[in-house]
Amino acid sequence: MAKTGWIKLHRQIMDSDFYKEPRKFSKFEAWLFILLNANYEEETKRLYGEDVLITAGSFPTSYNQLAQAWGWDKKTVANFLDYLVQEEMVTLTGAKTYPKSGAKKGTIIGVENWAFYQNSNTKTRTKTGTKTDPKKREPSYIDKEEKNILSLAEFVSMTKKEADKLIEEFGLEATKAMVEILNNYKGSSGKEYKSDYRAILSWVVKRYQEDKKKGVLFNDGNLYDPPH
Repeated sequence: MAKTGWIKLHRQIMDSDFYKEPRKFSKFEAWLFILLNANYEEETKRLYGEDVLITAGSFPTSYNQLAQAWGWDKKTVANFLDYLVQEEMVTLTGAKTYPKSGAKKGTIIGVENWAFYQNSNTKTRTKTGTKTDPKKREPSYIDKEEKNILSLAEFVSMTKKEADKLIEEFGLEATKAMVEILNNYKGSSGKEYKSDYRAILSWVVKRYQEDKKKGVLFNDGNLYDPPH
């Protein structure tokens, strides 16, 4: 039976001889590594010639760095991160993205529900003594008018601000294609995401780039037209 409650784990644990012992990390150790390396608060870092905002719960890295730290090969690292993304445990974004090609340089890992793991104000129990579910900390509904939610496809929606960010970073045609990829995946799998915008940044961009190299064609259309 799992024990309840939580403990404080100082990042100085990474300086111990036990932690530094050369070894091949388990998946649990790799997950702990991510939690220990995530920023406690946001900061701006100079990465690849640009100032990049690293939010709380995120940190910049690369697949090569993780492979070296964990004693894994790059493919195993990629598969593990893809799993964490699919389980909505982390998000992945590029430290730098080239607008014309959509190619990324470096990786920023963001921990979902970061406040639940590290926020000193997080309570483990409610007044009635039941555990607090981090996924229920916000209301389950969304006021679409207030949030200005756009229906970009049958199964894909996000705010206009988020859609505009994708267009600004990747271009209109690439954004249309990525919306189509996510729409097809959600329609066929029944998968739901807390944020379709985050899902696109996490894995759809990579899928789009792979499909583009293979010459896969995507349907055209007005991005902001609702589905018929």
